[in-house]
Amino acid sequence: MNPRKSFSNLEVIYQNLPPVPCISCGLCCVSPHVTLLEFVYLLDGLLNSWPAEKLIALVAMPATLEKRYPGNLKCPCQEEKGLCGIYQHRPLMCRLEGLPVLDRMGIRKKQICPYITEEEMKVEVLPEDIDRWVAETFGLSTKYYNIYAEPYWLSALNLECWLAVALDPKILQGPVLNIRKMVQNSFDLDFLAVNYEDTTQFSEKLDAIDLFFEQAEKQRNPREAIGTILHILNDFPATGSYYLEEGKRYLSLMHKVLQDNL
Repeated sequence: MNPRKSFSNLEVIYQNLPPVPCISCGLCCVSPHVTLLEFVYLLDGLLNSWPAEKLIALVAMPATLEKRYPGNLKCPCQEEKGLCGIYQHRPLMCRLEGLPVLDRMGIRKKQICPYITEEEMKVEVLPEDIDRWVAETFGLSTKYYNIYAEPYWLSALNLECWLAVALDPKILQGPVLNIRKMVQNSFDLDFLAVNYEDTTQFSEKLDAIDLFFEQAEKQRNPREAIGTILHILNDFPATGSYYLEEGKRYLSLMHKVLQDNL
């Protein structure tokens, strides 16, 4: 299946979003967490608007932590003076940034956008609106793989991790490998694959997830499994929030197993 066939559905969601009075300061521009379809849409935009040398630089660029916002990377698509290099193909969360309702929902802290107020918004946006747009966007990717399936939970990744999925030959896990094949069948990415340099350690994180599930299934040494899940949670900063919530649940479960074994 070719996810490019769903671009029109994604664009309908984007077109129905309220306009945000953004001043293009770049203050909120961290590496966006996106669904598979949004990544493919963004990649299509890059391939059609960026020159080859700029694309090669992108896939070889080191992942850089954004000091202002712990747990996030600097957006590799941000250009001079805070301008967005993928503006027409920016993902949902970039399009929602600045909406004051996000503060009330606890999705982001106010200091990410100190400029936009409720009075400036021409359309009232409610929490249920955000939930609907997010659900619709996530739902489009479920046509192509099970985004909530154990053990990997690939519902959304930051841009750097999606590039790893698409280009990193070290990734061998079945579902993730199938996604890479699907993306590579949609585009000619050979010139990027030969220049790709992984700085996310995403493949190593996937290997650690496999190891944890092997240890958890055997339940011979809960402490060993706890050590592995702590490694997954703490030692891969360039993968953003990937596996944070799932890892915390598994950690709690393994602590319970350990307590029951005492």
